[in-house]
Order: sequence, then structure tokens, then C-alpha cells
Amino acid sequence: MKRLWMLLLLLILASGCTGTVEEIPETLLVVGFANGDQGRLALIENNVLQPEGGLVWLADSLRDLPGLPLAADVIDRAGGRTALVVLSRDGAGLSYLSTFNLRNLAPDRLEGFAETARIALNDLPGPRPTVICPTRLQVSSDGRFAALLHQPAACGAPGNIFISLLELTPPRFVRHYEGRVFPLVDNALVLDQIDDTLYFLEEVTDGVRLERVALAEPTRVSTVSEAVIPAREIQDMGIVLDSMVVLATGSFVAFENYRVPGDAAPPVTTSPGSRSLISSDFADLERVIILGRDHFTVHLSVTDTAQPTAILRDYQSGTVEALNRLVFVAGDRRVAVFDELSYREGTPALTVIPLTDLTAPAFISWFPALVLPP
Repeated sequence: MKRLWMLLLLLILASGCTGTVEEIPETLLVVGFANGDQGRLALIENNVLQPEGGLVWLADSLRDLPGLPLAADVIDRAGGRTALVVLSRDGAGLSYLSTFNLRNLAPDRLEGFAETARIALNDLPGPRPTVICPTRLQVSSDGRFAALLHQPAACGAPGNIFISLLELTPPRFVRHYEGRVFPLVDNALVLDQIDDTLYFLEEVTDGVRLERVALAEPTRVSTVSEAVIPAREIQDMGIVLDSMVVLATGSFVAFENYRVPGDAAPPVTTSPGSRSLISSDFADLERVIILGRDHFTVHLSVTDTAQPTAILRDYQSGTVEALNRLVFVAGDRRVAVFDELSYREGTPALTVIPLTDLTAPAFISWFPALVLPP
């Protein structure tokens, strides 16, 4: 939390404000989406808490990607959130990592929003996997490393799920991780930027095993604990306060204080058809927020039963904008907003804002905007 408060202080000083509670940190949203066969990025001005309200699509921010977007992560999540790394794949099955600058950007200052590096993963040197078909991406705090979860079946190839660790500068594969006894679990990949440690799951007889490897010692894989939850139903994994939460289609488990070995909490029932966690690994956010096929569910803690769900159909991705504690959920031609800071209990209230240019979103994220003097 110290880094979050430091970022808030810097934003206040940069805006020349008095630090009163009326001052609202200014942020921008970034979305990856498909416009037909073309993958693109766009920025959205966040005015939800401003007097004018709403969201503004910044047409001048449109940037093309080499393929359709699949996933993204931010460098220095708990600090300046200085760059966005995007995973995409083209029609020929070739995969790419593209890095975009997020520094010193404002709604009327977008020229710095540019691709600063592109890596063609199929051409990388180093120990090469048999199949290159990444579906999940995480990056280290300094942007030196990236981790990819590969799902060969997504590219029509045989083989088990595996994870690649690669250096981004200079780009090369460093190491690959497979299940030591049983296969690795799909949809489960987290790189904790607090200490740059990678977490993933391996199947075991009655559930899953949480494994970790510090990027400083990439050859040493160790076990945190095991949990009883159906491995083939895992949909997502993420950090909620001091817990690593593993989400299945109708339940989740939390590895509390996951940085040290210990038992997982008992499974908690959640809404059927759950698909993804909307979490922030550095905000003081203890609630478990879940996006499903047709619902939005909140648990007040990692051991709490579900609050009444809100109906929210056909939304693909969400993010916690941690400075203002707003949750943004991207759907086709719209974004839903949830004020997490004001929420106490009961059915969560979401405000749906139309954005007609946003088609087939793959991800949504955020970063602090440059505050220009008046």
C-alpha cells in the first residue's frame, strides 16, 4: 500500500492541488479489442467521478496490433504503471508481444502512446518449445521478464499446457515449466510484482497444487500448498489482498498468506458459470469480485458467502482502477462501472455506459494520466 499512497501523493503534487478530499486522481483506461480481423488498442478518458461524468472514447489514440489481442499486463503495477505489454496472435497462428508506452499521456496529449517494442515469439532464440500458443501473459515489475501460459489445443496442436519464461530485453526464451508429475492447470498464471515470483497450478489427485518460482532463481520450483477444487474447472487465478484466489466455475479457494507455505482455506461456493476474477494485487481490496457469463458477484472477503448477484450479460473483462476504487467491466459496445469504494453489501449496482466503437473487447486496464496545469 505504501507505493499506492506515494503514487496518489505524486498525482496531487503534479496537479498543484491542495490535497483536499475533492481532488480526484485522473486516470485513463486502455482497451484491447478486435475490429473485424484487425486487433487494436484505444484509450478512454475516465470522467466517471468528474462533474461531467461518463467515459470518452479517444479516437486519436487508436493503435493497430500485429494480431488479435489475447491478454495484457502492466509494468510496475503498483507504481507509475509505465508501460503495457500486449499478447496477440495473427491469422497465420504467429504470436507477438507488443510494448506500448503509458508515460506522460493525457486526453489531449496522446502522441506518446506508441509501440516501443515488438517481439515475434515464433522467432525467439533460446530453448524453444515444440508449440508456441500462448493464451495468458504476466510481466515482471521492471519489464525485464514475461511469463506465458501456452495451451497447444487452442492452436489445434497436441500437447499439455506449459509455461514459458522469457527475457524481453534482449528477447529470448529462458526456461519452460511443465507439470512435475501431473499436467499444469489451464487459466492459472500470476506473477506477483511485489517480489517478482511466478505462481501456477499443477493437477493432483484430489485437486490442485500451488507452485511458485522466484524469477531471481528460475530453476527452483517450490510448493506452497494443495487445495481441493476441480482442476479441470479452473477459470482464473488472482491476488486478493494477501490471498491467492483460485476460481472454478462455481466455487473458489484462497491460499491465504500465500507467500509462505500453508493450508488453503475451504472452498467457497459462488455463482455458477463464473469466468474471471476482477482483482488488484496492490489495492487494499479484500473483496472477491467475480465476472460470470451473465452475472457480477461480490464476496466481502475470501471466506465470505456471495452477496446477491447483479445481472451482467456478455461482458468479457474487468479491471480495478485502484486510485478511485472503481471497477470497469468491458463488453461489446459498452463498459459497466461499479463503485467498489461506496459499496457495503447487497446486490452491487453497476452503471452501463455505451461506447459504440468498442467491439469484441479482450481486456481492459488503466493507468494514471498526466495532469496538465490549467
